[in-house]
Amino acid sequence: AGERLDIIDAERVRIDLAELPREGEPLKLAVIELDGASVRLIDSESGGLVGFSDFVVDKTPTDSPPISEVLQITKIVINNGAIEYDARQPGTEAMRFDAINTTINIDPGDGGQYALDLQLERESVLDAQIQGLFDLDAMTLTVRDLKAGLDMSRDHDRYLPPQVQAFIKQHELVGTLGLAGKGELNLNNVADSQASLSLELTDAHGSVGGYRLPIEQLTIQAGMAERRIDLQRLNGRLLGGELSGDGGFALGGGLPATLNLSGNGLKLEELIDTQDGEPVAVAGGVGLQLNAASDLADVLNRMAGDGEVQIRDGRIARLPVVSNLIDFMARQGDLSRGSAEGGGAGRDKADFVFELRGDHAYLSQAHVEGTWFAMRGKGKTFFDGRVAMNINAGPLEKVQQSIGLIGKPLSALTDSLLAYRVSGAFGDIKIRPVPLGGLLGAPGEDE
Repeated sequence: AGERLDIIDAERVRIDLAELPREGEPLKLAVIELDGASVRLIDSESGGLVGFSDFVVDKTPTDSPPISEVLQITKIVINNGAIEYDARQPGTEAMRFDAINTTINIDPGDGGQYALDLQLERESVLDAQIQGLFDLDAMTLTVRDLKAGLDMSRDHDRYLPPQVQAFIKQHELVGTLGLAGKGELNLNNVADSQASLSLELTDAHGSVGGYRLPIEQLTIQAGMAERRIDLQRLNGRLLGGELSGDGGFALGGGLPATLNLSGNGLKLEELIDTQDGEPVAVAGGVGLQLNAASDLADVLNRMAGDGEVQIRDGRIARLPVVSNLIDFMARQGDLSRGSAEGGGAGRDKADFVFELRGDHAYLSQAHVEGTWFAMRGKGKTFFDGRVAMNINAGPLEKVQQSIGLIGKPLSALTDSLLAYRVSGAFGDIKIRPVPLGGLLGAPGEDE
């Protein structure tokens, strides 16, 4: 505040007139050529962009003529240009594209319509092409063909908007991003635009909640119309398996959204970072089904929906809550220390059925069957990392006493199994035995 700020500068500007200006006719420019030009777009606290929001003061009557009747341009040439965008967000740096060399060929048409052919290239970082029609009077951009490729790596963060920088830094996201699309954009009100878009992410990896997320390939096809964006198709190869789905959200209110996901062959071990030669503590093939709805403006408090998760051929004794309960039983003498440290041979399985209820997921079924232990429970897992569950658990010998055969459904477990109340936050789980072995009054059943 109070300091001088240059929002536009250039080492050299050349303007060629198409013809001498004439009164009553638009100013016709054949070429505008900019050498070493720089444009800085900076968010202001009051909204808009510093310097640009009041760059032009409109003192003309309300029936002023269209812009096309005032100005016409045929070609814009940029040599070694730069564009900088600074959202002034903590933990981010301004997005900056430099070394821009491009020619924008504009074919003036009737009613202020300009045909555009634009190529933007930054070696090894960005390659973008756009062809379309710009209506200067109606402020609409019809994109006939859009293609763009971006290499996302830590040393290229500055080429992304600060809002995107914050997201990819938080999740350590790197990879190669490809984009293609077409449509008609309303520059006065983007929500009223119509467009189709295809996005492809390849050879990428990131992290979520302390776990890594390797993505071999992820493709999203989306459409925008009638003030909403629909994810028409989502397909990906990640975590050694496949993911598919669809969804969408409305551009209004709290941004109400839906998402449907289905996953097959996802591997738990792909989530865990291990040193070379270090054994994987958690493994198994995961199947996933999720149907969710929420307002994006308050996604962690307004979730609704349901889903299922299956784990097969796994080693799951070190999963959160499962490992806490095994360690507790070992300390109490309810489980032999040798079994607690054994780890199993990769034949564990688990089934979870859940409902999304606002700020938590209610597990209506949680069945875990290891090679030497078994658990069955119900309860709540909150999105802020807390858990509140009642779980029946014990070594495999107790399960055999109850159901006779290992292969029978775990729902046949009786009160001969030990029962525990599990609560607290991940990293600080508290466990205590409960008087009754059954699951009556499990957290959330009253809802």
